[in-house]
Amino acid sequence: MGVTEALAHPALALFAGALLVAVLHGRARAAAALAAPLAALALVTSAPDGAHASLTFAGLALTPFRVDPLSRLFAI
Repeated sequence: MGVTEALAHPALALFAGALLVAVLHGRARAAAALAAPLAALALVTSAPDGAHASLTFAGLALTPFRVDPLSRLFAI
């Protein structure tokens, strides 16, 4: 997994949004709660087909991020 793929993972946008929602108040909190899923959606739709990140853990190949038409449909 390269640095670019790790930083472009849609889940990171949701985690960052959750941290912001936890510390913000009022309208800023509402804006962060709306912006996080929109940012994740933008990352899902802008990822090129065929992009993937994989790693090996305990002898098993794990693929936490792979882009193809079906995975994009389930992400949306």
